[in-house]
Amino acid sequence: MRVFIFGAALAALAAPAIGAPALSGHYALNVSVLCQSTTTFPGMVVTKLADANYDPVAGTVTVNGIQTSGKLTGAGGAGMNVTAISYTSPYSNSDTTLTAAGVTWSIQYGAVDGAGVAQSYLTNGLVNVGAAPLCNGWATALHK
Repeated sequence: MRVFIFGAALAALAAPAIGAPALSGHYALNVSVLCQSTTTFPGMVVTKLADANYDPVAGTVTVNGIQTSGKLTGAGGAGMNVTAISYTSPYSNSDTTLTAAGVTWSIQYGAVDGAGVAQSYLTNGLVNVGAAPLCNGWATALHK
């Protein structure tokens, strides 16, 4: 019995610490944000379809793609706008969160390859969009 306990303790000491999967390289990114309408805000919707290139050494993500945004139908909006987007932002991730572009999201990772890189992820969280009071955002990303 002592040998078993000693062996289990030794195995526990030798086991590597498990951290968050890495985000590295290019991901196909789809983001949606829905903002609630109030008496002073007509509500809005934002969608993004982009390439997100994560550089874990620099701790940055570069996003290039398109964004569609506009006021919600029936709320006095001026229609939808489609614009090109391109920006670089610092990012960090843990087992449960991804912080990028000033937003901290809850995150769930998909499969992780042998190098520890997440092959996909899903996020959800509250997003601040200008004067919008209550916005929920969610995203899906697939490694390319």
